[in-house]
Amino acid sequence: MARARFFPTPPATTSTVLSVTRADPGADNKRVPRWSQHRQEAEAQRVEAAGALLQLTEHAGGILDLIKAVPKNYVRYSGGRIIGANGFDALEWPDVSSAVTIANVSCSLLTIGGSGSGAPAGVGAGVVRIPPGTFRTFALRGNGLKVFGFAGSAFDVTVWARPRVPASGICGIAAGAVLIPAGTTTTQTVTLSGANLQHIAAVLGVSAVAGGTVQVTLNGITPSGLVYPLLVGLAVGATGVTPYRIGPGLTPSANAVADDLVPQVIQVVATTAGSITYGVDLVAG
Repeated sequence: MARARFFPTPPATTSTVLSVTRADPGADNKRVPRWSQHRQEAEAQRVEAAGALLQLTEHAGGILDLIKAVPKNYVRYSGGRIIGANGFDALEWPDVSSAVTIANVSCSLLTIGGSGSGAPAGVGAGVVRIPPGTFRTFALRGNGLKVFGFAGSAFDVTVWARPRVPASGICGIAAGAVLIPAGTTTTQTVTLSGANLQHIAAVLGVSAVAGGTVQVTLNGITPSGLVYPLLVGLAVGATGVTPYRIGPGLTPSANAVADDLVPQVIQVVATTAGSITYGVDLVAG
């Protein structure tokens, strides 16, 4: 008896082809190292922080500028001052302050500290001396100070509400000062600092004469206190202006011009006889 044979069903005439994405065999070789990922993340964080800070600066009115700016009411007083005929200038303000900066633009030494009578203090605690052409910033405790010097000496002052680091430096010198105020009628002797000055001119101005004379003498003073003559002027008994010049390289002229070094300390003596009204100014360069 013959056996039955079964044949498989033939395949369908249509088929669906599935597309499969295979992994790149070299992908493992192209993987980004972990340290590089960390660096990229940190860089992204920095960029994000910088952008946020920039937005704050732009939209909050300039935070960085406000941080750098001097706070309001930090400066209690700032301005130019001149020593009066009494030999000192007194400054006062309502509140206690912490520091002060004084720039001496005159040709004479300024002293901070002394009595109200016009006499500067000697060496001691709280006494500050500021040579011509320099500035100093120093601590201050109180709501006022007195600056002593020759009448007509100019200086700039800034009073700080908060502490500041002590400092000093060069600020330059104004080209003149009043040595003896106009209207003086008696003999006067003044001493000024000639440090850093190349040439000076003491200018005598006589405004009224009633049978009197005035004679100007310029002396140098050594570190040990020795006084020596630089220029001796003639007695003047008429109204007018008479200059007396000192400096290296000048053409000498008797009783008027001296070809000499300008010492560190200079003494100016105006000797009167009879009745005369005068004043002496200083021009420096």
